Amino acid sequence: MVQFKKSKIIVVGDLMLDQYLYGSVERICPEAPVPILKFASDEMFIGGAGLVASTLKSLGMEPAFISVIGDDYQGQSLVKIIGKEGIKIGDLFIEEGRKTTLKMRFMTKAPYLHMLLRMDDEVIAPITSETEDAVLEAFKEELPSADLVVISDYMKGVLTHKVISGIMKAAAAAGKKVIVDSKMELERYKGAYLAVPNAKEISLEFGVEYSNEDETIIPLAKKLASGLSETVIVKRGDRGATLVEKGVDKTIKSKAQKVVNVSGAGDIFVAIIAVCICSGIPLEKAVELANEGCAIAIGKNRPKISASELQSQPPAQSADSKQ
Repeated sequence: MVQFKKSKIIVVGDLMLDQYLYGSVERICPEAPVPILKFASDEMFIGGAGLVASTLKSLGMEPAFISVIGDDYQGQSLVKIIGKEGIKIGDLFIEEGRKTTLKMRFMTKAPYLHMLLRMDDEVIAPITSETEDAVLEAFKEELPSADLVVISDYMKGVLTHKVISGIMKAAAAAGKKVIVDSKMELERYKGAYLAVPNAKEISLEFGVEYSNEDETIIPLAKKLASGLSETVIVKRGDRGATLVEKGVDKTIKSKAQKVVNVSGAGDIFVAIIAVCICSGIPLEKAVELANEGCAIAIGKNRPKISASELQSQPPAQSADSKQ
């Protein structure tokens, strides 16, 4: 059984509200060839960087979550959800007039859970200079007692160049490791201990046509590791994940057998890697465990993982190393 060390992990990034609307489809719309969803119920959850913090909390860690929301209904809903989960909300800044990102997923439950449509309600804009200062001040206050920093950049505006520069400089001065999960512009995070893009993101980073094949992904991962940090993990969906550490690559296969909902799987993967690093678990074993945890999580209606589920997993077997 894997043992985790309780640690304080700072999570900085874009917070969003995930809303699931459930119903049944019994007929096709007479106005257009689309299904009619008969509404039954809805649920709201933390999304984006918030899911990283939520997963860390469920795995027994102490997340210090720093983010920005708007003064709107979505933001108010997130404050309530975060409070219920026991995550500290003192570093959650409300910016007047800002729109909190909302992702609405329209789901039918019969004969099986199936997503019909996702609708995003957001306005992507950088946070104000005053909010940038507040975020950096909060980060510097939390940093001395932190064991690790996780940056979750969904490119929604929280992680501006000023915020990123301030975080990276402060973390380096304090000798704290930084894990980066960013949708784009990974070069902004030079000096990070670990970058964790997915296959599509790393293709976009280098302007290469997307492919999840080894001959594309492994050279790009090595190139990113050389230019950004010494270590990269590329999330590759059903193909598992590729770790590049000190120039050596190893692909660890996915163990997923039942796939119900993959929403947020990448955030859960990053959270598990962060827990493993704080617990002194080697990165190869961390990737194996993250694969195992995500395999459990995506087999549920809403991906999530608990400490007991993850700690009971036996070590996975990795694929052959490719030099």
